[in-house]
Amino acid sequence: MTDKFTITWHPAERVMEATVLGTWTVDDVDAFYGAMREKIGAQVAGGPVRILSDLTNYPVQQPDVADRHQQLLVRIEQNPAISAVAWIVAGVIPTMQAERSVREAGAPVRTPETTPFGCAIIR
Repeated sequence: MTDKFTITWHPAERVMEATVLGTWTVDDVDAFYGAMREKIGAQVAGGPVRILSDLTNYPVQQPDVADRHQQLLVRIEQNPAISAVAWIVAGVIPTMQAERSVREAGAPVRTPETTPFGCAIIR
């Protein structure tokens, strides 16, 4: 158990819900993606998985942490077991950081303009 993130599987919707909190280190990023990989791997036999990440309590991170996220986003984009990813982000600066990270990872992003929160939708 960690105080940096939670991961919940919703079987009826085939959605992996992640909530991330606080300021992270690169080790926290690696632990999160490792936990996600393990949980998604356990569900792959049932078909594609969608990921919904709540980043509303995840402040702008240090450059090394943001860079590590960006490096690992490429794996998400290339993973055929993941059919969609959506991030819910609060605030202008965190939304800009999220969009930049996804775009620089080469993933297609669209950002709805009509929501009270920023939302980066990958795929």
